[in-house]
Amino acid sequence: FKEQLDAATSENLLEMSLSENLRVIDMIKANAVAEQDAVKLIRKRLQHANPNVQLRTLELLEMVVKNCGAGAQGEVATEACMKEMQQLIKADNTEVRLKALEMIQIWAEAFKREPAYRCVVEVYNNLKAQGWPFPELDPLGEAMFVAERPPEWKDDTKCFGCRRPFTTLLRKHHCRNCGQIFCHKCSSKEATLPAFGIEKKVRVCDICFDNI
Repeated sequence: FKEQLDAATSENLLEMSLSENLRVIDMIKANAVAEQDAVKLIRKRLQHANPNVQLRTLELLEMVVKNCGAGAQGEVATEACMKEMQQLIKADNTEVRLKALEMIQIWAEAFKREPAYRCVVEVYNNLKAQGWPFPELDPLGEAMFVAERPPEWKDDTKCFGCRRPFTTLLRKHHCRNCGQIFCHKCSSKEATLPAFGIEKKVRVCDICFDNI
């Protein structure tokens, strides 16, 4: 997991790598690492001195919190994590500073009815009272938290669509929307899945593509 985390938050990435971030999420969902432990490792990565690493790590953390359930959400809704986020809003790098502010705001709005996560709301309200310039709230960001979690990935020896058996030449592919397993021909489409925090096009099956 640590190697994949480093790849997803490499200082050489000039923009977010959706594929690398999805690999991190896949490992968490496959129980290769516990949700809480994964977030702790990601938070540790935020301490890196390189602002590019910090920005890529914030983007990854945002996707993990949206996609990996209550364990991940509970780990960011702590005083320790909020202190780390408050340090980042003071960063010299403008992109890091604005991203941290945006995430605090979205988390606070998403968690405002959850008593267990009240420290996030308190930090947000205090920062607003201090005059910190939060960006305009994206309603889609909050909606992602109340949407259904991405489905667990299924496994099979045959394509869910055409029922052809998988071989070394006929490879398996998962639909990011329904979680079923398909051959390339039955899952050749791509679509954005904003409800799952996926705003760039990813592989989906033909059935889901027609219904999205």
